[in-house]
Amino acid sequence: MLNYIYPRGAVAQLGERLTGSQKVEGSNPSSSTSNTESSGISARSGVGTRNEKEERGDIAMLKGAYIFVIPDADPKKHRAKIETPTLSVAIVGVKDFDQAADIAISLVKDGVQFIDLCSGYGPVGAAKVIEAVGDKIPVSAACFGIESTAQAAALFS
Repeated sequence: MLNYIYPRGAVAQLGERLTGSQKVEGSNPSSSTSNTESSGISARSGVGTRNEKEERGDIAMLKGAYIFVIPDADPKKHRAKIETPTLSVAIVGVKDFDQAADIAISLVKDGVQFIDLCSGYGPVGAAKVIEAVGDKIPVSAACFGIESTAQAAALFS
């Protein structure tokens, strides 16, 4: 099990991949999941799970962002937004990690509540974004599984 740990907690993790028919119990780190349904208290503010709050109509739209990095990206041109009734996700391309940090700060000012980073960041790039936003919102970073690192290296080199 690989975990990249930063002052604010785990950023990316590599664990066993399971088929959709296998039952999964627990999480790594264990603090990332809890039995919220049995207690009726969600990790979010208020009472009940997100689905229960949505059914009652007392849930606000969740706002997030996905930032990908590629050298020829221009965040003014290479962006999109996807919305469902309860989720709005901004997708933004940046040319490097420094620009990602700047964009992350502006996204937080615009009300984004979480940021996901593409697998091209690794721990160094993710750390720049995490440091930029501080403890204002959670930041997650995808990573390639150990079984696919050779293919990823060939694809991106």
